[in-house]
Amino acid sequence: MTQIKLGNYKGIEIPKIIVEVSEHEVASELERARQMAAEWTEVEKASDGDEVLIDFEGFLDGVPFNGGKGENYPLTLGSGSFIPGFEEQLIDAVKGDEIEVTVTFPEEYHAEELAGRKSVFKVKVHNVRRKQVPDIGDEFAAKISPYKTLDELKMKIEETVKAQKTAQKKQEAVKKQLLALCEVILDSEELERVVNEFVENTRAQLQSYGMTLENYLETIGSTVDDIKKENQVKAEEMLKATKILGEIAGLEGIQAAETEINREIEGLSSQYNIPLEQLKAMLSQEDKENIAADIKLGKAFQFVIDNSIEK
Repeated sequence: MTQIKLGNYKGIEIPKIIVEVSEHEVASELERARQMAAEWTEVEKASDGDEVLIDFEGFLDGVPFNGGKGENYPLTLGSGSFIPGFEEQLIDAVKGDEIEVTVTFPEEYHAEELAGRKSVFKVKVHNVRRKQVPDIGDEFAAKISPYKTLDELKMKIEETVKAQKTAQKKQEAVKKQLLALCEVILDSEELERVVNEFVENTRAQLQSYGMTLENYLETIGSTVDDIKKENQVKAEEMLKATKILGEIAGLEGIQAAETEINREIEGLSSQYNIPLEQLKAMLSQEDKENIAADIKLGKAFQFVIDNSIEK
């Protein structure tokens, strides 16, 4: 059973937050906005820089090998994401092509059973797309924002980035102090469950790319235990913070209002492109309680932040 001893969470002292925003950061945000404003168009033949949507399966001596298969994988040619020589052989590919790509794994490849070996990949091309990005200038600024000139947009970006960096640094500083002020002895079984959730999140992410966790680990020469070790400290910190903030929420009478829960559900509806009424019907009572719990934790953390003191 988890044991918690709260420290004085009201009036936590943190160093004065000072942040600067570089020209590079502003330029990066502009480029990100530029890429988001890009339009994708289907093209007949794939060129360097184009995206091909592919299924692929790798074979050694005619036998499929673990970690060598993927479905509906968006590959940008020239990105260097795949084995050297793979992407180049998809130049001039067209939708519907079924291609055999022959490559040799590097001698220093992390999966020893593949290092230095010749492999044939069977590839099916589902689609070929090219990204058309707009030029950055006054016209671009007016199109994506309420501002008429690029200089005005840059000023707003700088202001926004500064606010975001300030908030993030303050959150990090308050969280660090809060964890230091409070004593938490975690339940070992609950901690193990959270660590396992990190593993399952990795599994789900890989499945979205048509890969299994087992095949991925085989390819990179790693194990589930390695992933658990990598995430142990992160899981401990996350669980301690959750327990502390839950205790604070209880002491301060912090609740999740129905309007806040509905707003969060609306956000999920938009994020996952699921009609709102359909999503509401899908959510169980436990799901709604979990949403409410997350809202309470967020409000408790904001309470601690609002009551912190910069020195």
